[in-house]
Amino acid sequence: MRYLIMALIFLPSLAHSGRVTELYCEKAQAEAVQSQPSFPVIKDASTALMAHMAEYRNGICDIRQRYLINSSLVAAIVVQENRKNGQAITEKMVREYFSTGKARNYTSEKLRAKVRQEMREALSIPGVRISVEVEVVGPMESFDFVIQSNR
Repeated sequence: MRYLIMALIFLPSLAHSGRVTELYCEKAQAEAVQSQPSFPVIKDASTALMAHMAEYRNGICDIRQRYLINSSLVAAIVVQENRKNGQAITEKMVREYFSTGKARNYTSEKLRAKVRQEMREALSIPGVRISVEVEVVGPMESFDFVIQSNR
């Protein structure tokens, strides 16, 4: 009986949160369609946002983003900056580092933090899932990750 009472109390709030998610997703879909002509969006010297889509399914607003990172360009920038500081780091050394899982994990965490910051409004809505696919050109392996809002 206690569970029935709890379900009756929380049912309206769950229905309301589903509608909020659906409304937010409709807005996100419209913005994604409107922004299509502006792709790719250059995020920094080596990163471009190639696509941004949103779809509402089964109570979830699924936002998908696709990035392209040129890790060869990053390697050249790192070498150039280190040479300015008097350090003897070669592009080969940087490329070898970029081919490690440690470099991929570091890059993934940095991009994850950036996406969280940029998508904080979306992540404040219950039932939002942001799927990020990252294609990497150069020595680093491609990766992907998912960030979900609290339900």
